[in-house]
Amino acid sequence: HMDPKHTPTSCRNSLTSVMLSSNGTPVHVKATITPVHSSPEHGFSFSGGTGGDNTWAVKIERSSLAQLLNERRLQMLVGPDGKVVWAAPGTPSWLFGWDPADLIGVELARIVDIFTEFESDILAGGDVAAALAALVSRANAHPGSSWRVGVGKDLQAADLAAAKSSSGAKAGLVIAPSSDGTAMVVRKSIKDRIRPAIMVITVPTEESVSEEVLAASAGHQATVCIDLWRADMLLGVAEIVEGCSFVRVEHSMGLLFGSHHTSFYQTSLKQ
Repeated sequence: HMDPKHTPTSCRNSLTSVMLSSNGTPVHVKATITPVHSSPEHGFSFSGGTGGDNTWAVKIERSSLAQLLNERRLQMLVGPDGKVVWAAPGTPSWLFGWDPADLIGVELARIVDIFTEFESDILAGGDVAAALAALVSRANAHPGSSWRVGVGKDLQAADLAAAKSSSGAKAGLVIAPSSDGTAMVVRKSIKDRIRPAIMVITVPTEESVSEEVLAASAGHQATVCIDLWRADMLLGVAEIVEGCSFVRVEHSMGLLFGSHHTSFYQTSLKQ
């Protein structure tokens, strides 16, 4: 479970991170760090701190790339009607605040804010399926495309409109009528319930998704695969040489900037 005292990508949260072996090979590991009294049976420990020495036990365990991805993204399959038909079961519930199993049958417009807004756009016809098709077309024409979105639970157009108003921006809590209209309840404002995310849309093929996702898409007649990455858990690393040219760029750099990571090789940091 993620500790709010630490940043989302901190090793203190026991999330998968990447270390390099002696020959430079990436190794996926998990670190468990706990405060203890200095003792040989706790393994490697180190001391530090400003208010006296603190001793910590550090336990390193092997992890995997699949686990690293599951900890940072929610992967879903969506049917032609715009409803979720499958969600990656390995995704932790704390990532966006719900269990993946609870998303089955939920409309995409109730989860991702841009589809919520499109649903209420009378001029555009409010056709979420058409919006999804347009984004798929864009992604096919420009591989590596990604979109900055907001992800929440049971999103409604009225909530998003309130969040954009000045009053909605200042309020941490809002008062709203209960579902039956007989009482007033206090709940978090929509801004507190939406997490910034980066969305990637692909058509499920052998080249674009894993075998597990491809099998699930065939079994559920899914038309689109959507990856929702927690924006505050993405970190892009690039290697730059003299002249500010890119020589190594991680995949996550493309997600952050909305283009394929290989496009950085045709440009420089100055640009």
